[in-house]
Amino acid sequence: MVEKQIRFLDASREKLDVRVYGGLAVATGPLAQTIEMKESSQRIAMHIMTTQVWAQRDGAWQQVSFQATNL
Repeated sequence: MVEKQIRFLDASREKLDVRVYGGLAVATGPLAQTIEMKESSQRIAMHIMTTQVWAQRDGAWQQVSFQATNL
């Protein structure tokens, strides 16, 4: 799993556009984050655009899809 290989050091968003369609929500926007590769301690600054899809399930929002593209 990715979580076991990387450590998230920081993350920030300037803008997040959220559109709700009944029990679904689509969130898009830029994300700047710094990660560290656990095995090598290499730090990587990332600037990406994300698209996240959320669904309401059992009264709570759950992320069902995530996509990121390097800027």
